[in-house]
Amino acid sequence: MILKFGLFFNIKNIDSFCKDELFDLSKYSNLSINFIHEKRSKDEIKPLNNVTGLKKYEGYLFRQKDSFVVYVNNISDNWITNIEFTCAKYGYEGLYIFVDNESMYPAYELYYFNGAKKRVIYSMKDGERWVFFENGPEQDFEMGDLYKERGTTKKFNYEKMKNFCMNLGVNIENPDLLIPIDTIYHSYVE
Repeated sequence: MILKFGLFFNIKNIDSFCKDELFDLSKYSNLSINFIHEKRSKDEIKPLNNVTGLKKYEGYLFRQKDSFVVYVNNISDNWITNIEFTCAKYGYEGLYIFVDNESMYPAYELYYFNGAKKRVIYSMKDGERWVFFENGPEQDFEMGDLYKERGTTKKFNYEKMKNFCMNLGVNIENPDLLIPIDTIYHSYVE
């Protein structure tokens, strides 16, 4: 399974969120790119190929059935800094998930943002070794010894990621999680 997406909680007006907040480029000091945002039918969403760099950016923003706003794009890390900056600047709650258990370098990455607070937990194979990292304030539902197991692959894995997300109300195994229910916002670089 390969799963990569950003998600925002409690976004009331997706139109202004897209144009005025998520793509508020004043968050960046030296970014001179012009984004185009087009409303499209939910049936017009197409797969995105990963690229490097914002000059070939393409992405989608849409509401799904549980009212989360999903953010997917073709940047290899789903432009995680934009998710982080948007949550910090506008006080939103957001999540970035990356799961790759198919390649020769598996990874489980979770970034949870609540305003300017950030919780990061990941476990990934980096060359021949597995690397584990965690930083930021633990959430109330995290148990103090949760990531202390021996063996890096046991400290944070798919099951622990799934449980973290379930505690936020997000079921990453829900087949409708990344399916738009309404209009999508297609954004790309001019």
